[in-house]
Amino acid sequence: NETINFVLSSPVNATLTSPSAATITIVDDDSPATVGFAQSNYSVAEDSGIATVSIALDTASGRPITLNYATSNGTATAGDDYTTTSGTVTFAAGELTKNIVIPVRNDTMDEADETVNLTLSNVDGAATGASTTAVLTILDDDEAPIVRFHRPTYEISEGAGVVNVEVELSNASGFPVLVDYVTTPGTATTPADYIATPSSGKLSFAAGETMKTIAIVLVDDGLLEPTETMKLLLSNPSNANLDFFNETTVEILDNDAAPSVTVQFSASQYSRPETANSTAMEVRLSQAAASTVTVNYTIVGNTATMGTDFLAASSGTLTFSPGQTSKNVTLTILDDPWEEGNETLTVTLSNPTGGATLGSPSSAVMTIIDNDSFRVSLPIIMRK
Repeated sequence: NETINFVLSSPVNATLTSPSAATITIVDDDSPATVGFAQSNYSVAEDSGIATVSIALDTASGRPITLNYATSNGTATAGDDYTTTSGTVTFAAGELTKNIVIPVRNDTMDEADETVNLTLSNVDGAATGASTTAVLTILDDDEAPIVRFHRPTYEISEGAGVVNVEVELSNASGFPVLVDYVTTPGTATTPADYIATPSSGKLSFAAGETMKTIAIVLVDDGLLEPTETMKLLLSNPSNANLDFFNETTVEILDNDAAPSVTVQFSASQYSRPETANSTAMEVRLSQAAASTVTVNYTIVGNTATMGTDFLAASSGTLTFSPGQTSKNVTLTILDDPWEEGNETLTVTLSNPTGGATLGSPSSAVMTIIDNDSFRVSLPIIMRK
């Protein structure tokens, strides 16, 4: 209500009597203003930093109006998604709108849009309607995370027993993430070198999880062998994307010491008739080697003569590929018409490579057995 005061003073040809003052009261017949949120729903991108929310009167008021406001969790979490905010708003006479600011936190998690509840209370000087509550929706702006192997290559000794291959998300997700994986042999094979049970499957990341492991059991086989490999592949992600790290290689390092490999003739003495033509003298490795082995040889005639009694290169090199254990030194025996007795030649090994050493016998004698008889010719004398 409002008032007008009247006062009488300074009468002429009269005197003042009581009452010399009067008041007129203008009785307000208007309903009080109604205060509330300007909208029932607000939205803001999470990378905006702040959300601005308006509180409004439906009509101007001639008196000050005060009220309290506060935020509370909907699906959003204070401290993670926004900053808890509360306070008091005062409308001066004639003001229609006030704004409050709510800090919003930007994260890197792919998640659903989240909500903050807004509430007005303790209104003084105005009426309240249905709009004393509102909802602020924080709009997610993050892409789905990348699902990938933690490393492009794993190096592990076969004696380690197991290798844990890690699969990671680039960022935590607010959604469950699924991805398929499969193991494939390379130079390593299963079950000889590794065991993956199962050989394929599906990884499931719960919301907030960022790391999973795939266990590959390694077989310590006791065999000397080169480094062997197998691969793992990722495919068919759900709520995530793949990048170029969707494949990883496991390099299984051999832990076996190289065995002692010797190279030698299979016998120290060989013999062949001179009618044998082509013949061979076997050179053997004590066991198969994992790498190439070579050995040189030389042929020297003792009583046998090169070009007359046999044909062969005077020297050469034998090469054993990985896994091979036998090679031959070959020569051709010549059959001559002369009775000359048995004759010999010697083949000697030298300079082995590939980790091999000379064994025994490292030289061998070939005896060429003569096949000719001694003949005597007598002259024939004719008498008359």
